[in-house]
Amino acid sequence: MLNTGSIPLTLFVCTLGLALGTGVSIAQSSPRTVSVNKQPHYSFVFEKRFKKMDTDGDGTLSRSEAEHSHMRNLIENFDRLDTNRDGKITREELHAFIQGKLSS
Repeated sequence: MLNTGSIPLTLFVCTLGLALGTGVSIAQSSPRTVSVNKQPHYSFVFEKRFKKMDTDGDGTLSRSEAEHSHMRNLIENFDRLDTNRDGKITREELHAFIQGKLSS
């Protein structure tokens, strides 16, 4: 399970999702049930925000780029998001993390 310190998991995922434009919404039936709004707009906004953070244009986010984004949750959880431990976060790693946490 993801340890986000004092931040509840649902709040962390929603904050990260909203910051990246994923159209996150919390379902009313359960406080732990979270779903992604599947609007066509989602991919466009995710890609636009990822590109904005990817200042060197290499298709990944380095720790420096994450820090420069001023997204506290991204910075604090960089190592958890970097699942292959190469020192960079790819679109796929970030997207998989968001999707995985939203579906759990």
